[in-house]
Amino acid sequence: MLTKAYYDYLKEHGWHDDFDHPFGCLASAYQYETVYKVVRRYDLGGDVLDWGCGYGHFSRYLTAHGIPTVGYSFLDPPKSLQNEPLFHYVRGDSSDPVRLPFDSERFSTVFSIGVLEHVGETGGNDKGSMKEIWRALRPGGLFICAHLPNLHGWIERLGRAIGKIDYFHRWKYTADDIRALAREAGFRVEEIGRYNFLPRNSLRKLPSVLKDTALGAGLINAVDSALTACAPRYTQNYYFCARKVA
Repeated sequence: MLTKAYYDYLKEHGWHDDFDHPFGCLASAYQYETVYKVVRRYDLGGDVLDWGCGYGHFSRYLTAHGIPTVGYSFLDPPKSLQNEPLFHYVRGDSSDPVRLPFDSERFSTVFSIGVLEHVGETGGNDKGSMKEIWRALRPGGLFICAHLPNLHGWIERLGRAIGKIDYFHRWKYTADDIRALAREAGFRVEEIGRYNFLPRNSLRKLPSVLKDTALGAGLINAVDSALTACAPRYTQNYYFCARKVA
């Protein structure tokens, strides 16, 4: 399922409130549409790790598709996944923020959805984490990283200039940064893309007819796509997919 179906699925089960930050409205939830499309292009294999699963919105997406998922973070287990048989939670040790408590070559796929750029805030570093993810992946295993902040994104630059954003990413990336980081860790990058020109989380402030209807969200998506096509350099996010090189 893609965004509209997943959003409806969460609302039907009463889980969307658990993920309010990205799923406060349909238009905001579409910030993950690119990620879902990328996932559909790959064979994920057997054991999947949602590295830094947080409140579990992406783990829930995976289990909703019948994919057994291990969630890992420093937080409490996600409430909406406590009784999900396809989900297994492992809590990390925040005093050792880089090391993963998993055997080498354990996973076929590892996901980082809005996590890699934050590891420095907990005492870790992106290079160390990438090497640990490489260790935990099987030969030829897949690392899918999304919601990585673009160094040239316009939203935070404007927000800083006018004092309207409370949080700013300390670590931002270019495509060359991503390729260098992956190469150093032993990955081969298979694809890189940019997405999300509009400030999706702020769309929750719009009238319901725009933010929470298929027609309104579709109009917003069309504007976002057009702006992304015209000025990809200034979009908010990168995603990339990389293979473990033996």
